[in-house]
Amino acid sequence: MRLAILAKRTAVFAVVAIFSTAVAWADKPVSYAYSIPIEGEFFDCEEAFGMGFQILGGWTYNEYGREHYDKDGKLVRINGFFFNTDRLAHNSGDEEKRLEDGVNMVGAPEHAHFVVKFDDEVGVYYKESGINFKATVPGYGNVVMAAGTLVFESEDGINWVPTKITKNLDVIEDYYSMCLFLQ
Repeated sequence: MRLAILAKRTAVFAVVAIFSTAVAWADKPVSYAYSIPIEGEFFDCEEAFGMGFQILGGWTYNEYGREHYDKDGKLVRINGFFFNTDRLAHNSGDEEKRLEDGVNMVGAPEHAHFVVKFDDEVGVYYKESGINFKATVPGYGNVVMAAGTLVFESEDGINWVPTKITKNLDVIEDYYSMCLFLQ
């Protein structure tokens, strides 16, 4: 899930980098915002817990940030935050068994901060920290499924190498109550 979003961000960063080389902006930061709808398999309850189904999900990924340029107009850093809205998860075998924002999953979505640094010698450095995904499962309460710090580095902006992942990030057991509820 995280790598798919990171790949989509990489495409956006590549477009921004190409655009920034064509336009000689001053060294003032430039703000941006965008949203991407995401759908697909969210978690495999069969493989993890033997429950016979996958959780299919969808949400809207929202990102706000500021691009920082050097005096030559070269993109050197992006700071921002992201959060998910319109969250929906359902049993792959029975779409009626579902969790949905504003229906049975309540509470505001959490967000995570990130920084991307572009360096000619190192390549691209990406770090995010915060709560990326939280769901409220009726009868179980809040379930934080992705929280902590994640750091990746890439020489080419395509092949990412994890250099730091906190141990509380995407822990399999965190999905158990969601699988039980959707069973």
